[in-house]
Amino acid sequence: MKIVQRLIGFLRGWTGRLQPAPPPPAETEIVPVTVPPAKTREQRREEIEAFVRNIVSRIEGSAAMGITTPDAIAAHFNETGVTTRKGRGWTAETVQKLLSSPGAKRYRTKPIIGR
Repeated sequence: MKIVQRLIGFLRGWTGRLQPAPPPPAETEIVPVTVPPAKTREQRREEIEAFVRNIVSRIEGSAAMGITTPDAIAAHFNETGVTTRKGRGWTAETVQKLLSSPGAKRYRTKPIIGR
């Protein structure tokens, strides 16, 4: 109900014209924004492969310490600050998905996870 009341209040004050943005102060320096060029498919693939190699080696290192279940590996990664490629935390499912992926299988030296 509050949303409807706020919308009605907004519409009552609406003049039907958009106001232009005020100009920046005179002492403000306007710096052009540069957008980096988009990455090629090959560059993205290389970054992903490097990430997978790194994570698989970390998982194998964890396995050497006795951390072998997906839950334990995810907890270990989250405690040590290791994030997924998108910067998120690990779950048992993400660990399992990564290890069952064809890319990770290429870099594994032996089976890691015990169920």
